[in-house]
Parts: sequence; C-alpha cells; structure tokens
Amino acid sequence: MTVDNLLPDPWPEEAVAALDMWRQGHLIRVNLGTWLATARRVDPVTGDNFPEHGHGLLASAADICDTAYFAVVSQTCDIAAAGPGRRHPFVQVCPVRDLEAVFDSQKARQARNGEIVEYVYLTMPPVPGKEWGHRFTHLGTAQQRITRWEQPR
Repeated sequence: MTVDNLLPDPWPEEAVAALDMWRQGHLIRVNLGTWLATARRVDPVTGDNFPEHGHGLLASAADICDTAYFAVVSQTCDIAAAGPGRRHPFVQVCPVRDLEAVFDSQKARQARNGEIVEYVYLTMPPVPGKEWGHRFTHLGTAQQRITRWEQPR
C-alpha cells in the first residue's frame, strides 16, 4: 500500500473549495500537537525525558506551541487539490512562537530583524501588538483535511 491508495480520486468538491483557500504562510490554529518521540532520550520538542520506556518510538501529545498557531510552510501548489497537491495528503507546518516569551528583548529584536535564521518574523500576527515568529527548525506535518475545518488566518 502507498499513500496514493489513501487519496480520494477525485477529491470531493467541498474539499477542493476548502483547500483552494489556503496558501503558504497562512496560519492554522492548533491546540495540541501529536508526534512520535524516540524512547530512552530527551524529546527535542518538549524536553520530556523517557529513560524508562525501553526502545523504539512512543506516541506523544502536548501543547507544544505557546501561541496555539502553526504556520503553513508547504508550497501553495502542494496544498491545492489539483496539480501536485492532488497527491499530497499532508502539509508542512511550523510552530508560531511568542518571541517575547522565548527570547530576551535583544534576541527578540534580532529575530524581528531577520538575524536569527531559524525564525521568520510575522508582520501581522492574529493578536495585534504581539511579536510572533515561526520556527523553521521544528517542522511538523498536518493532514490536508484539517484545512477543510479551519479557515486561513
């Protein structure tokens, strides 16, 4: 079985309409992230330590983003239900972080000025007056169908 076996062919009309609203850079509201973490190590996302859990992978879930938003970083053509996106059931996302909570004022200024390369400063965050940026070093994957229930921001 391949991912192709899991894709609708053709995509339902309501899915096409929902996916066509999304673009690279849109924000999606996510309250809880889930992922696979390596046992017997410190999780790089949360800092949790799982030394007593044997070997292999463990399912983890946590509130991993202090703003509850993720930025869609997939190319726009990979999000749509047509073209290359027709064969991509997932989109890449990055957590949006509150720079004032993550950094001291000097580092926040550096992130705002593009001097910290793993952060992209958001010029129009959904909460006015906040200094937010999305972090490229923590990529995640979201199913395309989540875009059918959420509106782009």
